[in-house]
Amino acid sequence: MAEYLNDQKFKEFTELFSTFDYYSKGHISAASVHSILSSMQLKISYEDAIQLIKETGNKSENYDKVSLSEFLAIVSMYLSLNAV
Repeated sequence: MAEYLNDQKFKEFTELFSTFDYYSKGHISAASVHSILSSMQLKISYEDAIQLIKETGNKSENYDKVSLSEFLAIVSMYLSLNAV
């Protein structure tokens, strides 16, 4: 999975995560994950975003606490599943 996040993509997605981590708490919501992926022209439904969050082992209520490492794993999973 790591091959889908080169240094440039890692930095880009880390910056996007920080933009959505409004209070610098170290986590973002499932809605934010969906918004970020959608804003990057990555076609994904909210339900699919939730499924990817679940696959990281996230157990927060309503999946509203996605850490940076979980977010990067989600992005990597999504990119690997949709590789051409």
